[in-house]
Amino acid sequence: MKYRITCWIALIATTFLSSCIIPLCEIAQEQGREGVEEIRLFHGDTVSLVPSMNPNYQHLCRGRFFHYHPNDDTVYTKFVMESGAGYGTIISGHIDESVKDRVFLLADRKPLDSIFGPLQTLPCPFDSTLFHYGRPGDPLTTWNDKWQIINDSQYHDYWILNMKTSDVYGPLIFEEYLIKKIELGVPEDLKLKCER
Repeated sequence: MKYRITCWIALIATTFLSSCIIPLCEIAQEQGREGVEEIRLFHGDTVSLVPSMNPNYQHLCRGRFFHYHPNDDTVYTKFVMESGAGYGTIISGHIDESVKDRVFLLADRKPLDSIFGPLQTLPCPFDSTLFHYGRPGDPLTTWNDKWQIINDSQYHDYWILNMKTSDVYGPLIFEEYLIKKIELGVPEDLKLKCER
């Protein structure tokens, strides 16, 4: 019992110290797991216990807690692990463009759920006994066909990320995005192409 208490105190101290030693994390746009651009976390400032596939086992991972504000009054917090091994995504889908300064990151996203449908288990078209994890509207032809569909898509939503407070606002329609920029005090010169 004494050993468990000592471990928990060490974990709390580690979380506190690692959060204080590295005040900022590194966030950037990079290719994600589906081959499209995503906003990803490269260096977190917090260490936390994360559940594994085994319900009796948790492991320490480096990352950061993000506070998501969808376009209603709810807020939910999610721990995002650093990039690597399929983790690190803060904003998924295809990021058509992103711009940032020292505080804010603005993103114009083409949501893959709206273009190809949600990720789900689907039967393979060439063998009805096999299944794959994919999107129902995703063309199973060439990568160029997929990119053509994404580029031609008129679906857009917008995101604002405060990198200092880890608050993520979105998905927003364009008018909501412009209002939220003013509310949050985003500098007027920080603009996406669609605003120019």
